[in-house]
Amino acid sequence: MKLLDRSQLPSEAVRIIDSGTPTVPKAGDVWMLADEVQDLALGLITRVHDSFVSILPITCDAAEAREPASIVRAADSPINADIAVWSPAPTGIGMHLLDRRVGNLCSESEALRLERSAFDDDVDSPFEMGAEMESDDTTPFIDFLLSSFRKFCFDSWPSATAGEAVFKTKALMDAEMTTKKIGEKLNIPARGDAGDLFRGDALPTSEQISVIREITGLTDSQLLRPVSSEVVTELMQPTQRSKIVSLADRRELKQRDARNLLMKNALIAARSSKASDEREAARNRIDEAFSRLMQE
Repeated sequence: MKLLDRSQLPSEAVRIIDSGTPTVPKAGDVWMLADEVQDLALGLITRVHDSFVSILPITCDAAEAREPASIVRAADSPINADIAVWSPAPTGIGMHLLDRRVGNLCSESEALRLERSAFDDDVDSPFEMGAEMESDDTTPFIDFLLSSFRKFCFDSWPSATAGEAVFKTKALMDAEMTTKKIGEKLNIPARGDAGDLFRGDALPTSEQISVIREITGLTDSQLLRPVSSEVVTELMQPTQRSKIVSLADRRELKQRDARNLLMKNALIAARSSKASDEREAARNRIDEAFSRLMQE
């Protein structure tokens, strides 16, 4: 059972899917979701947020579609083949899973209308409806579809683990940890390194986490949170994927490890005085870190 079976598609549809390119995500566009190993599924973007998008799953076997899923015939499909858009299954997907834009299906307003049509009887789908569901039981394929997208939803980056997380300042304070104590226990300068760790401005190593965990008696979930910054948000964007792939190839790393390495170096890169806003400053820091890492 597959969400995307190339063997069942016309060659032109396969060519369109494989020739997609990363760009700025927009509502109404169809994207390929992928991890570093394989393509995962197609989805229609209905909303775009800073670090994630709302997606309606798309499958290429229209025969499996059931109301209120919608059928888009080949003449109106971005891949020139029939597709089914599963409006009953909107899912939040981390921006880091957006691999490439396949094409445009509809306008932003039509995408939102399509999403609402599954839950609001007063809103009609802009496309043909799937076959009527004859019972309350879902098919094995629909169960597989829903469980797959649920897994994609929980695929997050960064996570609250070493290399992707920082200390929770409040947790440290509640445990009576101070910058001075962190500096002493980790044998690092209180002004600078220890202060950065205390404020959550720097990534602690596995060894540093282990030391603080033992001192405070806190678990990782109590002690750590995923790092958040404009650098992180920018590194999630599909437009940054080529840097991550290039760095992974150059260093013989997994793409997640390459993204973590680039994040760590970008966070400590000097801020640009020429940037007009925080996001541009983040892009400048990523570019500087990427250039340096590729030269090492």
